[in-house]
Amino acid sequence: MARPLLLMLLCIASVGLTGSGCARPASSRTVGIVTLYGVDQILSLNIQGTVVPIEGRSQVIDQLDRLIDARVAITGTVGSSRVRVQDYEILEAPDGLVPYLGILVHDQSGVGLQDETTGTRIALRSSDVDRMKRQHGDRVWVTGSIVGPQTLLVAHWGVLVPSSP
Repeated sequence: MARPLLLMLLCIASVGLTGSGCARPASSRTVGIVTLYGVDQILSLNIQGTVVPIEGRSQVIDQLDRLIDARVAITGTVGSSRVRVQDYEILEAPDGLVPYLGILVHDQSGVGLQDETTGTRIALRSSDVDRMKRQHGDRVWVTGSIVGPQTLLVAHWGVLVPSSP
């Protein structure tokens, strides 16, 4: 019981001395376009014309690096010199369309997407079907047009998380 009280007293004392307290920076949701910036091609977020480098866990950064030109909503902390990403949501894929997200499946039924949102399987039709078959188990984004019951004619697609490194 003494330690929590001591921590609370230290926090109260730091508020009095610095005005900052023990609070962490507030996490917020920020919308921008994922881009590569500068000569060094630094992964960044373009927030209404202001380009800020992106930092975060390597798994999240690897996925964002595969989404150049996508419009995303970032959850994290935004400062003038960086965006610290905790999570993200794809609002528009790099082709400007709202994507389906899920796991790419190849089995006796053909190539499909196990949709993350609905949990249903969507059959995929594409001229790139041979390459898609090789990506079985990968987490992907897919855009296109509905052409039948639970069938999507693929316009564009990309891997977010490979099933094997």
